[in-house]
Amino acid sequence: LANIHTQASERCILDGELVVGAASPQDTRLLKRRIRTRQRNAWNNLSKQHPCMFVVQDILYLDNSLVTQLPLTARQELLRTLVHDSEHMCAVRSVEYRGVDFNRLVQAQDLHGVIAKRKDSLYHMGKKTMDWVEFTRWQEADFVICGYIPNDDNAYLVLGQYNDSGSLVYKGRVAIECNNVEIDIVENQPHAVSHP
Repeated sequence: LANIHTQASERCILDGELVVGAASPQDTRLLKRRIRTRQRNAWNNLSKQHPCMFVVQDILYLDNSLVTQLPLTARQELLRTLVHDSEHMCAVRSVEYRGVDFNRLVQAQDLHGVIAKRKDSLYHMGKKTMDWVEFTRWQEADFVICGYIPNDDNAYLVLGQYNDSGSLVYKGRVAIECNNVEIDIVENQPHAVSHP
């Protein structure tokens, strides 16, 4: 991504996100793994196996002028003229009038979700408004946190669930990001008398 700036035809500041693959939950984990990798050889191998792409979602500045007060449709038109799609960068596309069908398709592909935006919406930095509504794919279940496993940059929560007979059964673990202060808080909690 070192030369990504060459894929915009003018000086600008863009808003977007890095993705690996199709941005599925598994691909998101690969991206986090790439970002956290500290060893040069491992990082080079991961970048070849799982290349990143910068997906441009909006534009904030163009030639030192703030464009966030332009309506979304005008900013999207700017993006169409500025951003040249390549293997390392692309601009998102809009889907009009078929948003519900598109959201179903995204969920069927096990992707993160979609964002519905008003055509006349402005870009509000650091604020959430009802002009942009995110529809994400959620999977829900109730778990008991049975413990944690500390790691370098994060920790893993050990999860369990009660089965039909009332026994607590191990269901897996989930990674969480936390700092040393948060780990200290967890370590000072009462310890379990029995284990699942």
